[in-house]
Amino acid sequence: MRDPPCRLLANGPEKIPQPRYTPQTNGLSERDLYMTSMLILIAGGGIAGVAAALALGQKGYQVRLLEQTSKFGEAGAGIQLGPNVIKMFKILGLTEAKSDLAVFPDELVMRDGASGGEITRIPVNITAF
Repeated sequence: MRDPPCRLLANGPEKIPQPRYTPQTNGLSERDLYMTSMLILIAGGGIAGVAAALALGQKGYQVRLLEQTSKFGEAGAGIQLGPNVIKMFKILGLTEAKSDLAVFPDELVMRDGASGGEITRIPVNITAF
């Protein structure tokens, strides 16, 4: 058995307390119990990083999400979410939170990439869509 990690201080080494974590068995195999006792680091608090952290956390894994910015917020234009993403929101329990923050446009506007001129408009916030 290895010695627990320690840090050196001016007056000598100090043992770093290890986190106590007891996974819930919930019918998990020995391998899964071992895996849930490990800390998983996720680099990046974007959509994928936050979704992965949430999904793993809900499965009982210890997760630490690392993000370089000090505050979460908008980082550009909006995004469009397809049917598969909406399905994942339901699985992760985020449907209500998503609906509170979402903007539902009345139409999609397609523009020419070079000139910026409008090519067409497609109404989407109607029952027929």
